[in-house]
Amino acid sequence: MHLKGLMVLPTIIIAQNILASHSNNILYKTKDYLNSQGAHYVVGANLGYSYFTKKDLNIYYDRSVDNGPDEIDINKRYKNPTIGALFGIHVPVEKYNFIRSVFYGLKAVYFQGTSKGEMVPLGDKDFKCSDSSAKLPLKSLNVLLNSKVYFNYDKKGFIPFVDLGLGANFYKLSLKVTGDVDQFDTKLSNNNKTAFAYNLGAGLSKEFKNNWHGSLAYNFYGSQDLKTKKRASYGLDLAKSVKPKYQNNNISIEIQKHFNV
Repeated sequence: MHLKGLMVLPTIIIAQNILASHSNNILYKTKDYLNSQGAHYVVGANLGYSYFTKKDLNIYYDRSVDNGPDEIDINKRYKNPTIGALFGIHVPVEKYNFIRSVFYGLKAVYFQGTSKGEMVPLGDKDFKCSDSSAKLPLKSLNVLLNSKVYFNYDKKGFIPFVDLGLGANFYKLSLKVTGDVDQFDTKLSNNNKTAFAYNLGAGLSKEFKNNWHGSLAYNFYGSQDLKTKKRASYGLDLAKSVKPKYQNNNISIEIQKHFNV
């Protein structure tokens, strides 16, 4: 056994050295190529404001057998600031005349807000229960593989670009309903969930001194429908799980710092 171990150990060490050598060669060759193309590493941060397209969300529930089904009318849009960051590599393009450069990397955008509404009798939205309230708080983190394509058009230093991304939306969605008359207070939470997400956008970028870049952009962040659990609590029995539309319109200002490869 000892002899076998002594024979295997040198083989493992030699294999590790070969793999390490090849990995280093690949890394050096990739770095040399990117350097020859004038590529830069990019680190950035952005601040924005989100405005959700979808406003009305009707949630049907049974309060009691006698009264029949009623509904919760969520009629306030999500409107809140956002914060984000990105990291990647910026590569000039010479092959196509209309494309100036391309960014490849990872982008993350965080949103937190609350949509509000009231309880109303089924089919009678003109009547509002003044002693009731409904809240749908949402925390959302979009993490996306991102690409920005900068066009070969320069107007007073401003360069147009399009922004594309695919990834995941990590979110937490809750429904909180209170009513003094019926004496119920319920909360449905889905803990943490994940949904497929994407973004489409466009904007203008400008280069400043010392490899600093700034941009103004619009992005639409879409996702699979979010949802809470379906659960009865304190006389509130949802007819179905809550599934608000995730249609996030975002205006943002972004600052980037470019570093040599």
